[in-house]
Amino acid sequence: MLTVSFVGSVRADCPVGDLDGDCEVNLEDLRRFADQWLDLAGCVGHPNDCADLDPANGNGVDMVDFSVLAANWRVIGVMTGSLQVTISPSVAITSGAQWRVDGGPWRDSGYTESGLSVGSHTVEYSVVSGWNKPADEIVQVNYNQTTTTSGTYILQTGSLQVTISPPEAITSGAQWRVDGGPWRDSGG
Repeated sequence: MLTVSFVGSVRADCPVGDLDGDCEVNLEDLRRFADQWLDLAGCVGHPNDCADLDPANGNGVDMVDFSVLAANWRVIGVMTGSLQVTISPSVAITSGAQWRVDGGPWRDSGYTESGLSVGSHTVEYSVVSGWNKPADEIVQVNYNQTTTTSGTYILQTGSLQVTISPPEAITSGAQWRVDGGPWRDSGG
């Protein structure tokens, strides 16, 4: 009976024995393992692709480690990445502008959503009164990387035309203005 215990850091999303970081235990991992075979130093000299898969046994790279590699042969892990979205302008953010991915929880500008599966995802922007929100967009999340995108809200604007009456008021100098802006003549 063979008992194996694992000590040390192992990426939760990739199988044990994935030495090349592609989230699959395959021939490249076996090649790296063979390069370290019977290396008593363990991970010394191999901080990023250490084949000492069971460092608790204290024997370096040996048959115990090979059995771990073999047990995970051709296993493919869950490949994930992250997404960070920046929203502008800051006035839209203070008005409540947020984003979300694939209908998930709303997030603030600059937040990084981790653990997303590799592939296409939909970014949606929240409705904010007085602003036109950015269109939804499809983004590509890549393995072990952070995809970045941004959305710009556009302030809603309009026009106002004022007609002053009676005509005698206009000839007497009557004018109008909005929010303390410049004085305007009737019809402006």
